[in-house]
Amino acid sequence: MNSMSLKKILKSSLLFIALIGVTFFVVFKDNSLNNIVETLINGTGAGMGFTLAIVLFAGIRERLELADIPETFQGYPITLIAAALMSIAFLGFTGLIKL
Repeated sequence: MNSMSLKKILKSSLLFIALIGVTFFVVFKDNSLNNIVETLINGTGAGMGFTLAIVLFAGIRERLELADIPETFQGYPITLIAAALMSIAFLGFTGLIKL
């Protein structure tokens, strides 16, 4: 399997996981969403958040390609470290808006 087909598979599986995650969030939320407006707002917000995360991560990946990184950390290790740091940064938004 070449790297281009692997990238396509990873991108499509990431999209599928995001869609399933939003669906589970809407269905299994403690106070169930009773109207379509709340569901649409929730889905739109999740989509915008996912888009923001992907755009930010693409920018980080571009900067990592130009950075002077030790050979041991080049490729997937530095990408995993960047993803972990980005997830910690997004964790800071937890509880910012209470509905």
